[in-house]
Amino acid sequence: MKRIIVGMADITKRCVGAVVGSLVADASAMPVHWIYDGEKMKKVLEDCKQQPEFLPESRCPFYRLPTGNNSSYGDQTFILLKSMAENKGLNTDHYKKALYDGFGPKSPYEIDLGHPRTKEDLPLSGPWRPASLTDFIKNYDQGLDKTGKDTDAQADGFSKVAPLVALYAGDTGKLLQEVEKAIRVTQEDSIAVDCGKAAATILEKCVLGKSIEVAVQETLSETSNGDIKDYIQKAIDGKATPHTEFVHTVGSSCRVPGNFTNSVHCLLNSNGDFRDTVVMTTVPGGCNCSRCGFVGATLGAVNGLEGVPKEWISKTARGDNLVDLANQLVSSRQ
Repeated sequence: MKRIIVGMADITKRCVGAVVGSLVADASAMPVHWIYDGEKMKKVLEDCKQQPEFLPESRCPFYRLPTGNNSSYGDQTFILLKSMAENKGLNTDHYKKALYDGFGPKSPYEIDLGHPRTKEDLPLSGPWRPASLTDFIKNYDQGLDKTGKDTDAQADGFSKVAPLVALYAGDTGKLLQEVEKAIRVTQEDSIAVDCGKAAATILEKCVLGKSIEVAVQETLSETSNGDIKDYIQKAIDGKATPHTEFVHTVGSSCRVPGNFTNSVHCLLNSNGDFRDTVVMTTVPGGCNCSRCGFVGATLGAVNGLEGVPKEWISKTARGDNLVDLANQLVSSRQ
């Protein structure tokens, strides 16, 4: 497919906005990540007066990190971003080594409890390593070429597409090829791959100047994947349903396609404001960080970097570095 040419100044701003928006949104939701109890989430929202972003004290029942840090989803995105910026593209060998260093035995993710993890150990004092990364580390240690977890239909894949879109938007064939390669580093599951490619397609269209609704509708009409059509159509059909109710009906777990469909539903109900939309996808609880990674990227693409609240960037632990890396990556676009 031929590369699509659009106004360079506009696309640069949109690409940078997508990357920064993804990671800032993830960090904003991290203190309320994985709250599956509806009553507990309701109490949190009452306590913070419906402003759950960057809560000063974590309420996550599974792990605890200082506010401003990214979840494991955001950390995967950041590692991908940094590797791509350094290599001016996706170098899977470099990316694998960077992931291993970031999540492996000498990283903060290696928490030795002295025994197998139990409910009594929660919340962990430190980050939570997802199952796909645990398998990735084992496979990498064994020197396997295929490092991804065979069955892992989790949200890791679609939540981290922003750096890939930022570099390859406009060359859809190349973009989808690189998205699949990046996801398969940790996840071989076809559902994870397919949802990641669909998310990248929607985000690419927004980077190229399409509205969210047009991007979603075009992705629906253009895809030949019947399952992806169903996942997107479910969000379209349920648009009139309040977002929290929709998420609780579909399910708020980390799994895809549910969390991908939930994210599309949030985007279709967006008023165009970054904060409002990210908070909308945070409020239903569950695996909101993975949804925020994609939703934040899309709003960043629509509005550009200037649409991402500066206060939120400053509250993100590596906000300045994030903006620098995003600019470095986007400067590599042809």
